[in-house]
Amino acid sequence: MTKINSCQSCGMPLAGADNLCGTNKDGSINKQYCNYCYQNGEFTSNLSLEEMIEICIPHVVSADKEMNKEAAKEMLEEYLPTLERWK
Repeated sequence: MTKINSCQSCGMPLAGADNLCGTNKDGSINKQYCNYCYQNGEFTSNLSLEEMIEICIPHVVSADKEMNKEAAKEMLEEYLPTLERWK
């Protein structure tokens, strides 16, 4: 199975989408985080894991029409803690 690169904060897929990647202090692309979570070498918001889960639920449901809010929350509660920002 091929590993898809995703934001290590919110889980958004980043593979092949440098325009979605965050930026380091020097303006270079940071392929570890998306531009919504990370800009100019810093996280854009000081969120808790629980707050990130709540923010991500509508995006997951929108991206997968077969997933409801409860299933999205359960999936995010399992997945997000495995990402670098939340370890």
